[in-house]
Parts: sequence; structure tokens; C-alpha cells
Amino acid sequence: MKAVIIFLLTCLFYSCNNSEDEQCCNCPPFDIVPSSPYDDPIWHPSGEIIGFNHTPIKEIKYTYGYDCPRQALYTYKTDSIGFWLINADGTNKRRILPYTLNTPAWSNDGKWIAFSNKGQICIMPFDGEQFDLNNITVLTTEGSSFHPTWSPNDNWIAYDSDHNSESGYFIWKINLKTLEQIKIIDQNYEKGGAREPKWGANHRILHTRSPEYGSEVFSMTESGNELIQHTNNSVRLWSPRYSTSGNSYSYLMSDDISAIQLYLSDFATNTTVQLTDSGCISYSWSPYNKIVYTRFDLRRIDTTAGTLWTMNHDGSDKKPLTYNHFETTY
Repeated sequence: MKAVIIFLLTCLFYSCNNSEDEQCCNCPPFDIVPSSPYDDPIWHPSGEIIGFNHTPIKEIKYTYGYDCPRQALYTYKTDSIGFWLINADGTNKRRILPYTLNTPAWSNDGKWIAFSNKGQICIMPFDGEQFDLNNITVLTTEGSSFHPTWSPNDNWIAYDSDHNSESGYFIWKINLKTLEQIKIIDQNYEKGGAREPKWGANHRILHTRSPEYGSEVFSMTESGNELIQHTNNSVRLWSPRYSTSGNSYSYLMSDDISAIQLYLSDFATNTTVQLTDSGCISYSWSPYNKIVYTRFDLRRIDTTAGTLWTMNHDGSDKKPLTYNHFETTY
């Protein structure tokens, strides 16, 4: 996995008002944003295991010194890239597939995993220990499709796709028995598109839309009716998820290139709390109302940054689940 290089003046994003910022502004005027070694955690419905994408990091070379992590060179163990499993208590970490899974999602019964491969939605059987690579089913064949999510009874999968669209991505659903594909429509649907569906036990689908600016969280019925806008933050939001209890929903929000955090909003009271303060780029709910997340602020990889952590639903009791092990040179 290669680091993403963004040629931007560092001080455009970090004002030099304190000692840490002064150090950053003495760094060369470009950023190398490293890829997190751990990403896309998904808690299995059994609650016993967690799947995730992983490319172990091998070495960090601080060419311009330790205080310039966004100008360092990052080397990854590409021969170990893959989709991995780990027990919920942090034991028995193992590589289960020799490649990563794009936007993976477990079925509610835990017997299947859905993912996007080359822009098409696929499903693959899982017996609790291994995947059946000989029985992968490709469900879609046209357009580019991502973010599959299972209906409560596992009979349907919703996903976002640009198939048959001239104005971006919209949400579709496919019947797993008949393979009938239906574009979910509502009266405002053609204004801004819709992405990242998440099907809830209440038979509503959380998703993001861009009605005027930024990206906001909405929900609708599984037929596309009763559209409700849940956020109005005027900034970019993504990865909406129902909490395990269904009484609240979570999402990632960023209003700064280095500040991506996880938030939780209550449906009844409309109150919002920030769950993380050290960065979060992906996450998943457990069946027991806990959260596994990738702790990463896009600046520095270290032993516990760019790794998986767990916490309670209210943000308490944060603990590292995995660790990075790598060489450091200067």
C-alpha cells in the first residue's frame, strides 16, 4: 500500500501559534499522508471476531526528523497485505485472505460477507473460520457499485451505484433470490445523489446526501419514502451507522484536513457527542453496543496510531486492540 502524497503548504492547515505548530512549519512544504496499516474494521454479528483490512508497516524513515511525520517515508510489508481476523479480546490475529476487501459488510446471520470488487457487489460464504473462495457470487455487472448493506432478513442488499445515472451515485437494492435490481427513488432523490447506505433493524436506510453543500446524514424507508434529514452541519459527513440499540446513529465528520472524528447523535433528543479526540477513519458497532475503530489522525503512525481500538458506546474505556511493529530510521 503506497502513501498518498499531497503537495500542499503545511502552514495552510496548521497555524504557527504554539511550539508544536512552529515545528511543523519548519518542515518542507509538502505532505506525505501515510496509509493506515489497519482499516475497515467490521465486527462479526457473533461478537466474537472482528474482520479488517491490514497492510503491516515495515519502516518509517524520518528524513527531516521526527517532528516532520508528514514528510517521512513509509514502507509497508506488501507481501502480508490482506483481510484479517482477530478475536474480540485481541488474541489470535490471522490473515484470512491475501487481498483486502473493499467496503466489506457481514450479513446479519454472519454466514456471508458482501464487498465491492472492481466496482461490482459480490458476496462470499463464511463458515465462522474460513471463506469459501470457490463460491463467490457477483451480484452486479454494470456501473460502479460500493458500500453494500444487508436488509434485516438478509434477503436484500442495498448499495450505492452510478449505474443508469448521469448525475452521480444513487442507492439501489438487489433481491438475493431473484437478482432483481431496484433503484430506490423518492421525490427529492435526483437532487445531489445519495451514498453509503446502512440498513437498520427499523427497516430504514441511513445514507449521506449533498443537498446544497457539504454532506449530510439522511434516512428513508427501504422503498425510498419518508425522507428525513438528520444533520445540518454544513461540513462533510460520512460513514453513517445505526447504533446497536437503534436509539442513536454515528458518523464521521471533518472540517479540517487533520481532524476526522467519530460522533454519536440521539434520535429522540437530537443531542450530539464527540466520541473520539485522537482521530478516527473507520469503525463498526458490535452486537453488544461497543465500537471498534481505526485510531488515526492522518499525521503520524506509531505503535498505537493507525491501529484498531475498542470503546464503549459513549466513548469511554478506549483500549488498543492491535499494535504496529516497525523499524525507525533517520
